[in-house]
Amino acid sequence: MTESKELLKQARLGFQKNIDEDRQSIMIYRKGMIADGFGGLMQDPFGAGTPTTIICRICEGRGNPSILTGSPVGLSENLVKYIIVNYKADIQEHDTFDSRGKTYRIGNVETIVNFGGIIGYQAQLIESTEIGAAT
Repeated sequence: MTESKELLKQARLGFQKNIDEDRQSIMIYRKGMIADGFGGLMQDPFGAGTPTTIICRICEGRGNPSILTGSPVGLSENLVKYIIVNYKADIQEHDTFDSRGKTYRIGNVETIVNFGGIIGYQAQLIESTEIGAAT
């Protein structure tokens, strides 16, 4: 049991070092949820986002085959932006933020689990068409 806790601690430190290589402090905006009329919840389309500051790393990676696009000389690989945060950060799908002159929306959030604990979270970033993340 103690060995597993030490391995988890070491994995979390390694993940944090990966974030620290190019860390950013961003302000995410989370809109409130309202009833969707069908027994579920949806984001309030007219609500203002609640700001929260988090430390993260934004990186690029190759897209999966479903987003490869045709080009005159064959297939081109599209680069996809991702956000990674440590296990203490609170990011959720549909959160928005501004970074380096662009507004992004957080996609599906994946939990990274190893050695019986959460090491961090990652999510694909979608360039948002909204003007300013706070709206």
